[in-house]
Amino acid sequence: MTMPLNANTTARDAGFQNVQYYRKRIQYSDGVLTWKFKIPAGSIILAPISGVDVQTVFNFGTNNRVQIGDASNPSKYGLNVSLAALGFAPMAVAVGHKVTVDTDIVFTVDNSGTAATTGDAELVLAYIPAN
Repeated sequence: MTMPLNANTTARDAGFQNVQYYRKRIQYSDGVLTWKFKIPAGSIILAPISGVDVQTVFNFGTNNRVQIGDASNPSKYGLNVSLAALGFAPMAVAVGHKVTVDTDIVFTVDNSGTAATTGDAELVLAYIPAN
């Protein structure tokens, strides 16, 4: 299931020279595994301050991680970002982070095995629009 946070809207640009961001709380019991954040053409993703902040570790049976990417590559910006350790886990893939068109950045929880009984985190996507 996909949950777009800004469906049917243009990519967000506040019109000021500042860092903009999306933030979304996720929990083990959400039932939603994918979230999309649309950023405007020309934006630069700030990878060191984008990623997942885990407040309570996730305890799915096998995988406890998030993939961060776009429609062309689901792990383009973050491969196997851990949900199994407390603290902030930034995007870690060394690729260009400037988008040329309005782009949906997709966070996908990658879990398997038994159902989780714990897990609470914040997804964070920080970017600078081309203004």
